[in-house]
Amino acid sequence: MEYVIGYTIGLIISGLIFGFATKVVIKNKGYDDNWFWWGFFFGFIALIVACAKPQNVRYSYSPAHGTALAAAARESHEKKILAAGGWRCACGSVNAAYVSSCHCGRSKSDVATTQHKKELKAEKQDEHAKLADTQADRADELDKAAAIKEYKKLMDDGIISQDEFDSKKKQLLGL
Repeated sequence: MEYVIGYTIGLIISGLIFGFATKVVIKNKGYDDNWFWWGFFFGFIALIVACAKPQNVRYSYSPAHGTALAAAARESHEKKILAAGGWRCACGSVNAAYVSSCHCGRSKSDVATTQHKKELKAEKQDEHAKLADTQADRADELDKAAAIKEYKKLMDDGIISQDEFDSKKKQLLGL
């Protein structure tokens, strides 16, 4: 019975060692996969497979990385792709025309629909802003007309002179 307990503890310790070793090898190769359990259950074989996997090279087109020259080259490359019918995803990635879905999981049609909705929303906001501006202009004109009417009444009552009325009128009308 003691041998069984000792053997089980030895297997668990061996599994933990190979599990963590396999996980570290996979992480250092550039993969995000969790290979701990492969190493835990398959031990040395999983470690050999992990060591045999090729290096995962990731290219980052993030504008935060690289030099100004690299950024200019990246922008030039993106412009060429977009000029050839490519599309820009909501995540910022530029994809060629033949690519139907981005690496982030969004499809080309989803991005196009989202962009169309944003454009419609922007147009509606512009229309509302123009309408608000015209309403504000109308209200301002009505306020000016009411003020001129008040000054005219004051002039008719003899409280202000014709010169004062004319100067206030020019001031309100911006002449």
